[in-house]
Amino acid sequence: MRILVLEGTPREMGQLHGALLAGDIRLFTTEFLHRSRKVFGVPYEVIRHHADLVDATCSSSLLEECAGIADAADADYLDVLALNTFPDTDALFHHRVLNCVNFAAVSSGGEAPTIFHARNCDFPHEDRHWQRGLLVVRKPGGHRQATIALGFAGQAGLITGVNAAGLAASEATSYAPRYAAAGMPLMFALREALECSTTLASAREFLTAQSYMGAFNVLFSSAHEHAAMAFELSAPGIGLVPMRQLALCISGVCQDRRRARGQLVPCADTVRHLRTQALIDALPTEFTPLDLESILRDDWDLWQQRRGNSYRCICNGHTVHSMIAALAHDELWVSLGPPPAPRQPYHRLSLSTLLDLPPGLHTHPACS
Repeated sequence: MRILVLEGTPREMGQLHGALLAGDIRLFTTEFLHRSRKVFGVPYEVIRHHADLVDATCSSSLLEECAGIADAADADYLDVLALNTFPDTDALFHHRVLNCVNFAAVSSGGEAPTIFHARNCDFPHEDRHWQRGLLVVRKPGGHRQATIALGFAGQAGLITGVNAAGLAASEATSYAPRYAAAGMPLMFALREALECSTTLASAREFLTAQSYMGAFNVLFSSAHEHAAMAFELSAPGIGLVPMRQLALCISGVCQDRRRARGQLVPCADTVRHLRTQALIDALPTEFTPLDLESILRDDWDLWQQRRGNSYRCICNGHTVHSMIAALAHDELWVSLGPPPAPRQPYHRLSLSTLLDLPPGLHTHPACS
């Protein structure tokens, strides 16, 4: 597993990122963005135009980091920006769910309760780049929290990650009655929220102050508060879902009553959500990461009543990375694929050890 450690100003972090992973970044833009008609159903020029519109809504530090990545990798700046906004682009043009599973659950074993944050990330595209995932450690300094993200080369934002204050975050694309042409890109919003937040309340304050283009259900959990909260973000408004009965599961299905009313959700997402919720409900009061791995590896198709590899399954052929975080114990379990990632060995990692690594590109052996 590759671990990219970045430290310094946004420009410095971007330049180191681009210099160390230039080949990967150029490959991704060629194989993913330049085939946008197949991936998104629209010409590449539309993707670039959309990324250019997003530019004005982003924080200057993230845009500076993207510029540093582009310069050092000898890549086009709008290509790099498009790599960090494609979930929003996909939502804008396809209005579809990207099939991710996320849940938080509290184990009552040991001296104190422990909250676990578990996540499978799915991308419905077959690019080789998804088989070259990496862990990105960012140490921005100042009053901002250091973060650890599961992602890919060229990614300045975040879709799955944790911070040094004990918060974990992940997302699932959802549906909304309408979409906006401008707003905070999801991956930038999650990274900003993790860098500027130490509690669920401060994450809520940041996320609810933004406007969004698409519709995304976001899960935040706090190791120190032993609690979690879901934020259902969309252009029409924001719904909040607190954790009840020591567990909270999110997917593309909205649970806030105002947002769920009239929501059209594909069968695949509904079935996967029901299966995940049933497995969480069946957990014993005291459980281990191995119990959560078994949920993330589950390939039972509740609709067909048999094992499968479709989007209806928690684990499927498009699951590109998987994470279990137990931040109260300073531990992460990570699998970066190749897909399906939960079927590959998990890496057991120490959060504090990762944050102590010097800037550069490192490797870590798998240990299942």
